[in-house]
Amino acid sequence: MIEPTLDDLLRTERDRPLGWYYLSFQDAGGCFNGGTIVRARGLGGAIVIAREHGINPGGHIFGVSLDPDYSVPRELHYRLATAEEITRVAPTLVPMPSSKSPEAQKGAIPGF
Repeated sequence: MIEPTLDDLLRTERDRPLGWYYLSFQDAGGCFNGGTIVRARGLGGAIVIAREHGINPGGHIFGVSLDPDYSVPRELHYRLATAEEITRVAPTLVPMPSSKSPEAQKGAIPGF
């Protein structure tokens, strides 16, 4: 299977409406490095925005779009939040699945 590049993701997102994306960062050893919520047209754009804002610590990224009806907590906008902050402010968001879980295998993007 060929993995999509960030440029591939960005090309497919050009005409999408803006939405909120939750990004969770994990180092190569599987340790959680923080999470954030950003507004973008897709996951690729969310990754770029996190990088531009200096909130992407590197490693693997697990990202999901948030339901438009979800009340996005301002405390998590455009900043790197700890697992404790995420759990306190937005208990329905998971800081990051274990690197061995099916969710992580499906949604993690290495090296962006």
